[in-house]
Amino acid sequence: MSRKPRLLLSRQALADNYQRLSSFSGQAECAASIKANAYGVGIEFAAPVLWEAGCRTYFVAYLEEALALRSLLPDAVIYAFHGYSPDEFSVARDKNIRPVINTSDAATTQGIASLRPALHIDTGMRRLGIPHDEYERLPELMECCQPSLLMSHLASADESGSSQSQQQLAQFESVRDALGSRCPPSSLANTAGILLGENYQFDLVRPGIGLYGGSPDPMDPKGFQPVVTWQAQ
Repeated sequence: MSRKPRLLLSRQALADNYQRLSSFSGQAECAASIKANAYGVGIEFAAPVLWEAGCRTYFVAYLEEALALRSLLPDAVIYAFHGYSPDEFSVARDKNIRPVINTSDAATTQGIASLRPALHIDTGMRRLGIPHDEYERLPELMECCQPSLLMSHLASADESGSSQSQQQLAQFESVRDALGSRCPPSSLANTAGILLGENYQFDLVRPGIGLYGGSPDPMDPKGFQPVVTWQAQ
């Protein structure tokens, strides 16, 4: 009689991967990106394991994910990458979900500062964030939204030999320097960015795929262990 294969999830591998990424991150806090249902392994599986491993800050894509995570981790710091609409403010405030601000309009929304948002600037990914041609407004936007975090995202940190990450780093540092004492804690690095070294790590790093066993370089797994395995029967 044939039997179906099983999908096995390893709590130990997930915890070990988090600890390894944290060890690569120097003095920076190691957060966790668990968007898309924790990259498919399941938020109910991943969140408690990461909390036990020492992770206290989490990033998801949407408010719905953030609310599901809040039910699992009542004391975690949770950011939603895509923010949320003004009519969702009350539930977000009640559940202490922090939006990531990607536009000037969102940054100047009345009451946004009370949500302790992150302010996302676009340094080259060309997808989300305050664009370069609006950087001159950053002091005004900072005053309006009083962000708890300044962040950007590396576009090609996993591409060997790419100069774009260095260009993005320089732009991010330039913004931080211009803001001076008004600059909040900062975050730039994903998994691949962490591996680029200390200059990219700032105050907080946001690994995603590395938590689940993926490496930017398939030929160099960096000691990350696969969280998911198939077992034939």
